[in-house]
Amino acid sequence: MAMSHTRQLVEFFTQLGLAVNWRKSAPWPSQKATYLGLFLDTSVMRARLSDERAESILSALRRCRPPCKRRVQEIMSLLGLMSAAHAVVTLGLLHMRALQRWFARQRVDPVRHRQRMLIIPYTLSGDLDYWRKPAVLERGVPLGRVSGMTQVFTDASLTGWGGVCQGQAVGGVWPRSQRHINLLELETVQLVLTHFAPRLRDRDVLIRSDNRATVAYINRQGGVKSPVLHEAATRLWLWAHRHLRSLSAVHVPGRQNVGADLMSRGGPRDDDWRLNLEIVSLIWERFGEARADLFAARENAQCRLWFSLRAQDGPPLGTDAFAHHSWPKGLLYAFPPLSCLARLLARVKADHLTVIVVAPDLPGALWYPEMIQLLAAEPWPLPPRGDALSQARGTIERGPVILGPLKVWLLRGTD
Repeated sequence: MAMSHTRQLVEFFTQLGLAVNWRKSAPWPSQKATYLGLFLDTSVMRARLSDERAESILSALRRCRPPCKRRVQEIMSLLGLMSAAHAVVTLGLLHMRALQRWFARQRVDPVRHRQRMLIIPYTLSGDLDYWRKPAVLERGVPLGRVSGMTQVFTDASLTGWGGVCQGQAVGGVWPRSQRHINLLELETVQLVLTHFAPRLRDRDVLIRSDNRATVAYINRQGGVKSPVLHEAATRLWLWAHRHLRSLSAVHVPGRQNVGADLMSRGGPRDDDWRLNLEIVSLIWERFGEARADLFAARENAQCRLWFSLRAQDGPPLGTDAFAHHSWPKGLLYAFPPLSCLARLLARVKADHLTVIVVAPDLPGALWYPEMIQLLAAEPWPLPPRGDALSQARGTIERGPVILGPLKVWLLRGTD
C-alpha cells in the first residue's frame, strides 16, 4: 500500500509539473531511515545520531580539547552540532550548559570576532568528555509519544516545602537560611521525588509547579543565567536519569496547586479533613440526615448550616461552635479535632443533644468512657477506602494520624 501511494503521489507531482529529487528521496518503504543527521529505527522504536553526524561531533570535540586555543568560529560550530543533536543524546543539553555559559562570558560578536582565538579551560573537560563517550552518542532515545504520565505537584515557601503524588502528601520545614525562593522550589522537586521514588521508579513523571524558573530549569536541563539553579538542576537530572524513565515540567497557577501549597506551610490541618460524599450518604441512610455541621470549613462542610473554627470562612452559624450557647435543634454532625472531643461530649451531655460523631476508636483515651455512656446505637466503622478522607480539594487523600480506626458514633445526651 505504501508503494502504491508513493507511485500515485509521484504521478500527481509530475502532472503538476513538479520534479522529485530522487537523490534526496527514499521511495521504498523501510523501518530504518536517516534524516537530518538522525537515524530512525521503527523496528525497535528508537532514534539516535547517524554515524556521519556522530563522527562530525567527535571530530569537532577532538579539535576543542582543553586547554587548546580555538577560533570563535570553531567553538560556535561545536555548539551548533551539540544543539542540533541534544534531542537524541541523553542528558546532552545538561552537559553543554557549561560550554554555553563560558562562551557567553567571553562577550564575543559572532560576526566580527569569528577569527578571534579563545583558550578552552580545563573546567569544561568533564562535560566535553561526556559528549565524547561512544555509548552516549550511540544509545539514542525512544521514539513515540508518552502514553501516560504520573503527575507530581510541588511547592515551596520560605519556611517549608511540600508535594503531592496520587493523593499522598509529604512536607517538611527548611533549616534557617537566606536562599532564594527559586532555589527552594527546585530543591523541593528533588525532595518530593526522592520521597516518592518507590512509586515513581521507571515512570514518566510530570512535575506541576507554580514557579516558572523551576519549570524552565527542568525542561531545559539547567541554564546559563544562574549557576546555583543550574547546580540544583544538575543534581535533580542526574538523580532522575537513574530512577525515572523521563522527567518534564509544566507551570500550574498557584490557585490550582492547593495540596502542595498546604504541605509547604505545615499542613495538613487536623480540622480540615473532608469525609467522602458517598460515605456521608451512607451515614445519613444509617443514622438520619444531620441539620448542621459543628466543626467545618468552607471546603469540607457536610451540611448547609455549619460552624467553623476560622472566621475567614464566613460560616453561616458563626465561628467556634463552643462560643455559641444555642445550637440548631435536631440531629447534628461533627468530625472534630481530637482536642475538641472531650468538650463536645460534655456539651452533648449537658444540653441533651443528639450528634453523629466521626471519631477514632481509642479505648485508652480519657474521653472514651464518657463517649461509651452516651452511645445511642452500635458504632459503625468507616468503609476501608483509600479516598475516605481528603483535604485541599481532594488532592490529599492520606488520612490523619489518629492512632486508631475511625468509626461513626451516634451520641445522645439523656435527662
